[in-house]
Amino acid sequence: MNELYDFFYDGDKYEKQLRASGDYVIDFYDLYLYNADVAMALLNDPKKVIETIKGEYLPEKEVLPGVIVSRELRVKNLVEPINIRDIESIHINKFIQVECIVVTASIPESTITEAVYECPKCGARTTVTQIGFEEEKPFQCVKPCYNKRGFKLLVDESEKEDTQIITLQERPEELPPGEIPEPLTAILRGTLTRAVTPGDRVKATGIIIMKKTKRSGLDYMKILQVNHIEALNRNHVEMSLTDEDEHEIMELSQRPDVESVLINSFAPGIYGWWSVKQGLLTGLFGGVRKKKGGIWVRGDNHILMAGDPGTGKTVMLQFAKEVSPRGVYDTGRGVTGVGLTAALKKEDDRFVLAAGSMALADMGVLCLDEFEKMNKEDREVIHVPLEQQIIPISKGGLKTTLNSRCAVLGACNPTEGRYNTYLTIPQNVKDFPPSLLSRFDLIFIMVDRVNAEQDERMANRMLGLDEDDRPPMIPMEFLKKYIAYSKNVKPKIPREVKKHLKEYYKRKRKEKQNEGGIQLTPRQLESLERLTEARARMHLRAEASMEDAEKTIELFEIYVNETWKDPYTGKIDLNVLEGLPPDSRNLQVEALPSFIQYLQETGKGEEDLQGWYISRGDLVDAIMDGSNIDRGRANDIIQIASDKDLIWFSAFDKIRQP
Repeated sequence: MNELYDFFYDGDKYEKQLRASGDYVIDFYDLYLYNADVAMALLNDPKKVIETIKGEYLPEKEVLPGVIVSRELRVKNLVEPINIRDIESIHINKFIQVECIVVTASIPESTITEAVYECPKCGARTTVTQIGFEEEKPFQCVKPCYNKRGFKLLVDESEKEDTQIITLQERPEELPPGEIPEPLTAILRGTLTRAVTPGDRVKATGIIIMKKTKRSGLDYMKILQVNHIEALNRNHVEMSLTDEDEHEIMELSQRPDVESVLINSFAPGIYGWWSVKQGLLTGLFGGVRKKKGGIWVRGDNHILMAGDPGTGKTVMLQFAKEVSPRGVYDTGRGVTGVGLTAALKKEDDRFVLAAGSMALADMGVLCLDEFEKMNKEDREVIHVPLEQQIIPISKGGLKTTLNSRCAVLGACNPTEGRYNTYLTIPQNVKDFPPSLLSRFDLIFIMVDRVNAEQDERMANRMLGLDEDDRPPMIPMEFLKKYIAYSKNVKPKIPREVKKHLKEYYKRKRKEKQNEGGIQLTPRQLESLERLTEARARMHLRAEASMEDAEKTIELFEIYVNETWKDPYTGKIDLNVLEGLPPDSRNLQVEALPSFIQYLQETGKGEEDLQGWYISRGDLVDAIMDGSNIDRGRANDIIQIASDKDLIWFSAFDKIRQP
């Protein structure tokens, strides 16, 4: 190994690390260019090569006064990574690299590496190196007593090292269709402990070793003894793009119809729903995460689709998962709150932190279908991850947080089957808390209405009869590259565009104040800012334009007019979204005593010994007569008026004035 002297001591790149006190990290590619024979020997016999290099070139370091330990050699960036499912028996004791995701991590513990044993006969001490997973005791005493049993382990005199066990898994976006992701247990030692957390996308190098399983004496499991590991998702999304790809991406971004092309290319098998696709694309591109007043504010846009079955919601979510550089798809049926966030469980007498779907989708997109199938308690768990984008864990003496910096694209069906346009979203989707609805930047109501022209175009699209009449679009793989490239753009909103958004916000607040009721809240203003940044990123602009703000307001108006509308008056009312009684119902409740007085003056109703009254059934019919109020709404008005003592109930549903 003397031929490596110049590699370590004459080069500026690694010579500085020799004077430092931390681990020594080298790039495998540099070693291969300097000496290909040593690099190949490292791949085939890593334990021997690493120990030889450490002994000859790496000076020891003093970690504490009088405590000197050897430095660790870390090797990164192997030429060809290997998939977890491709690791076979031939890779045992070989040096490999995997790119995967961390799904579980145990609490770090101390492990003995050099065990000191005391002989019970003569008291002699014997040191045994622990290289496996089971304790290795001395075969016999080193002194002439030749004792072979009863050795006592001296824990205080033995050398120890921090150890952490993590579980690696194939990345969701790279999983072959219909396949189950394969896990790989990995061991982090020394300075590598706590280097990664569940949900991190990592690149790890290490040696494949074997551990005996509990099934039989001949069965062994493969474990990665990690040599170097680094997180890839701390700042941005990585995706390999060629110069030709970047050139085509820039050409597309300069087209005046780039937004139309992207929308047409999104789930092309589903015809129509232009504004819904536009909204889902804002979730895929996303805004910019930033600090305001020292607090991180999310840049991801959460989008929700609610409506009739068979309108294409699931197809669009699955397409969004496929084109997202980091996409995770999950369904509400059978999923739990900890399955979405994180769980702390006990395995083999140690606590293990397991990441849920939101942590696995960090810096990407979580597509959550069948929202309504989740239990009410499980839905409430995701309130904090949606807005704060962290998953707090406080259990079993462990208090930590995981990142969930992802956009959530959700879909839900009405609990009763078909969407009732005369009911609000919380009424259509039972136990859907309004506080959770408020976390979504855009909500789209998708009702399957009969329209001959629309139905024909939909059928032609699904059956492939409109091949000659399709608008311009791009392949799905190129759309995925375009979205990945856009993540490198951090658009800013200039002052004049911010003023335009502010004036719109103030105008809508004033209009609502004049009408009475709930106005736009600051949460909607933040949504407008994120959506504007997303549209600018869609065009790969470093600075948002006035057009971005205006188009964002148009999309926001579509969302407001479809989702916030009081079905009985046609007016916009935020109460509808918040799950509160619409302003129109409050006015109808307050007007009910005057309406009853009018019925009495016109000779309707009956009299008994207590005076004039009207039966509940007749009053319901009178309220419904000449209006678009249904029977359920009329009964609600009567009940609320009674609770407020605006009317009186007597026996046999007789209603009287107070």
